[in-house]
Formats: sequence, structure tokens, C-alpha cells
Amino acid sequence: MAKTTPLTAQERVILFCTATGVSHAAVGITAHAMQSMAIKGFIVHDRESGAYALTDSGRAALLAILGDAGLT
Repeated sequence: MAKTTPLTAQERVILFCTATGVSHAAVGITAHAMQSMAIKGFIVHDRESGAYALTDSGRAALLAILGDAGLT
């Protein structure tokens, strides 16, 4: 994945938080950073519930990170 979609450490944390349901605010991730990932197409925000979810692109990026780490 690093060759095609380089993600910052913060972006990787956002993917993990979104996938696991951990509050982004609890780990110091700002709403602006979350918006940025939504604009990039990795996550979506449900305004009604306030929840974030991975998109297909976000899920693929997270799986690639896990694969690179030998965890899949």
C-alpha cells in the first residue's frame, strides 16, 4: 500500500478508530482531520447519529495496512 496510497500516521489511526468504533476525540484526532478523511473518500459521516464508517476505499486501505504488517 505504501507505494500507491501513502497515509500519515494520523490517517492510519483514523482508519483504525473508525473500524473499531473508538472515539476519534478520545485519541486526540480533530473533527477537521476526520473531515479530511471523508473528503478523501476513506470514511463517511452519518450526521444524524454522529457515527463514522469506513467506505470501501477505507476498508481496502486498512486491510492493506494490516497485510503489510503481516496481520491478515
